[in-house]
Amino acid sequence: MVGWWQDVVKVTKNSLLLTTIKGVNRYFKSEYTFLKVWWLLCIGMLFVVAVWQVNDAFQEFLSRDTIVTIKDSELGQAGMNHPITFPAATLCNMKPVHGAKNEKELFDYFMDVDKNISSLAKQRPLTTDDQSTLSELKTAAAFFQFLGKEKAKQYVQVADNFLVDCVVTSDTPVVAYNCSDVGEIRTVQIPDYFSCFIIYIPPDMFSKIRPRKITAILNLDADDNYINPGTLESDMQESGAIATISSAIQVPDFAYSSIRIQPGTNMVINMALTLRLRLENPYGDCTPPSGSNLSFAYSSIKIPYTKISCEEACRQTEVTKACQCFSADTKAVFDMNQTQDFYCAGAYPNFDERFNKLKCSIEAMKSAKIRCLEACTRACEELQVSTVVSSSTWPRSSQLISFYNTYIDGQSFADSYAAYKEIEKKYLNTGNVSDTLDKLRKETTIPRNFAKVELKLSSTQITTISDEIKVTELSILSTIASLMNMYSGHDIIERGDWEKDLLTHSVSIVDNRRMVSMTSLSPLHRIAR
Repeated sequence: MVGWWQDVVKVTKNSLLLTTIKGVNRYFKSEYTFLKVWWLLCIGMLFVVAVWQVNDAFQEFLSRDTIVTIKDSELGQAGMNHPITFPAATLCNMKPVHGAKNEKELFDYFMDVDKNISSLAKQRPLTTDDQSTLSELKTAAAFFQFLGKEKAKQYVQVADNFLVDCVVTSDTPVVAYNCSDVGEIRTVQIPDYFSCFIIYIPPDMFSKIRPRKITAILNLDADDNYINPGTLESDMQESGAIATISSAIQVPDFAYSSIRIQPGTNMVINMALTLRLRLENPYGDCTPPSGSNLSFAYSSIKIPYTKISCEEACRQTEVTKACQCFSADTKAVFDMNQTQDFYCAGAYPNFDERFNKLKCSIEAMKSAKIRCLEACTRACEELQVSTVVSSSTWPRSSQLISFYNTYIDGQSFADSYAAYKEIEKKYLNTGNVSDTLDKLRKETTIPRNFAKVELKLSSTQITTISDEIKVTELSILSTIASLMNMYSGHDIIERGDWEKDLLTHSVSIVDNRRMVSMTSLSPLHRIAR
């Protein structure tokens, strides 16, 4: 089989033999050896120019010259790999331990830590690293960490008692649905708060009902009766709840991106969504979602890539390696969708083991912090949620009776509130509404054990911010096409259909050697040609 390059040589040779270039001396036409040399030199010069042009185009292509575009699209349609839906809401009770027996054990743990700190201080001067380790030991998170995972789970508030009521309201038409009927409610354990759940609406259900608002009533069990001797930084005496709003694949950031929900209030959280799309190398520095799931050191379960989860996986790997952890738990976090700063957790029986493992893990994380920050890039696709928060007192005076009847009696909380039972008894006997309301207004302890949260989408439009390339691959193809057009009497490559034209040109080169003998073609074919 004759190669295509041989056909090119023959076509060029025939062109030289049959040339009728005006202004060329007859000597060059009859003795065309010099003409062939001159022709080849011209081709060589054109080739050098073309190579320079292509190289220049590649350099421009690789210069990371990008522009940022901003556009609005309908929620549910935006996103390259994952349709953007209603953000996932993580709600946690800020009271870490529930039940009198559990609170006593937590108090005993703090007393034991204080006793051992005093003993350690008598043995030797405490360094700065010792002080930071002891400060971490004097938290509820450390208490959970060293209980062991199964025992720690027994200290949390029952999810049904925390989430008293939950309703999803659709956009058009306005219809209310029970959260458990249209979404997923998963219980998770966050070290600092531990009693948490996530409300998530799957993409298929989002497309079906088009939700705009989630309303939840929380029982906060706010009457704490234990004392935490920790510092302000690790104080666990706060009451109320804490919330984070994020993409369903993102790890909630409770440290710096949380919203506090005070007892006895109606908290309204208005959300606006922005989708940030970044370019991969060579234009940007991000990690694409496909094929980049993380497998954590202590489990084969994979979770989608985010920068936060990557950093935590990196840190926990460093800690496990440096401290020889026999139990690679993540600060008593047992749901793989939740990861927090990693420590050498486990049911270590005595203070010395706990102190040494915790100190080692803190030091290992300090040394790995910069390295893990540099090793983990941002995700190429990231949902950013901006919020505007407002609150008001809840329930109102006129709502108190119906609130108590529905949620105190109806949800079997009546036994916890003797004051309400007495008021209700008098109301049933007398039927005096105004007197009952007056007594309820004075009864402030019961409302402060509950809170109402409304999560609202401010708009069904989502703002998409994307990086785009100024110089595209098509620019390079155009440059290469210019080179090929130099050897043709017509434009052989046209923008938008370059593959077809390139194939056509290749075939025409092969057929050019037959163009001299046109007499063999049919008249109709000659007309078409």
